[in-house]
Amino acid sequence: MAKERESFVTGLIIERPLCMHCITTKVTATVAEVEMVFDGIRRKLVDLRRDEIGHCRSCRAVGTVYRIDRPR
Repeated sequence: MAKERESFVTGLIIERPLCMHCITTKVTATVAEVEMVFDGIRRKLVDLRRDEIGHCRSCRAVGTVYRIDRPR
């Protein structure tokens, strides 16, 4: 189940910044669970980004957003 969540979260935030609220809502998980998923992603990918000020592409809120840059 952890691998599926990592894949799902990766797919959500690849080149599409989302706030934690939108991530937890779409994944149906708690913040702590999403943070654990982020830890797993970080072990595999170094491109997981946390932007302190950004626009969520789902709810349009301005604040901290998470994203993964597609490899070039």
